[in-house]
Amino acid sequence: MNWEAIGAIGETLGSVAVLITLIYLSFQIRHARSELRHSVAQHRFDTYRSLNLEIVHNPDLARIENALEEAIQLGHKSLEALEDAAKQKRYESRCSKLNVMSVLEMD
Repeated sequence: MNWEAIGAIGETLGSVAVLITLIYLSFQIRHARSELRHSVAQHRFDTYRSLNLEIVHNPDLARIENALEEAIQLGHKSLEALEDAAKQKRYESRCSKLNVMSVLEMD
């Protein structure tokens, strides 16, 4: 066996090693992407849950939320039926939700 044959075998083994490494990295990237999607979904669920808990634990906000949902279902798009204090609390709640949603949409 001469040096050229040994070099050819070495190059072949090196190529196989690179191919195996690339295949392994593709599996790792796929797994990382799946974990990232799961993490984002979990974060969205946790945020949605915390926003709903805020409504549940705040009777004024819950009343405003119910009034707004009824107004929307009846086809009234404006908040004119709600008193000024309720409008302010609703505005603050919507701003909070929009801020959270804008952060979540950045994925």
